[in-house]
Amino acid sequence: EGIRDTTEKVLRKEVSPMEARDMLRGIVEGTGYEAPAGLEGSIQDLTSDQRLDLIIQMNRDRARGYGRYAQAQATLDEFPFWELVRLHPRREPRDWMTRWVEAGGELVDGKMMAPVNGRLWTSLSAFGTPYPPFDWGSGMGVRRVARKRVEAAGVKVPKQKPKKLP
Repeated sequence: EGIRDTTEKVLRKEVSPMEARDMLRGIVEGTGYEAPAGLEGSIQDLTSDQRLDLIIQMNRDRARGYGRYAQAQATLDEFPFWELVRLHPRREPRDWMTRWVEAGGELVDGKMMAPVNGRLWTSLSAFGTPYPPFDWGSGMGVRRVARKRVEAAGVKVPKQKPKKLP
């Protein structure tokens, strides 16, 4: 609950990520937590800057991804597809093209595009969600694709009903 509350404050820009890190550290330390011997300060230490920053970033990114997915439900007619795109470079990028195909995706004009509400997105996700992020620190995200662009590529746009989200 503390992570959720802190993430919401970051999203509302009530606190900075650095302030959120201190808040979360206080929550974890309040439980009596001690890092495993030899792992102090590592990503496996729940109070390390690296671990807390990851928690904040992933929760923020997941909240934004959910919001983007919710917004996409209102524009399915105009923007029925998403394209998987690299938003941030990585030193060692994963092979997303292979993951795409293994998840059942097909290329449209050489691009990784699929219907917004297609099962592919959940299959692609390490978290089982139909919105980004799709894996830890992937640097990947989605871009809306207009109906005209999809149809111009010769793809039949499937009928999609907006999802009701909690």
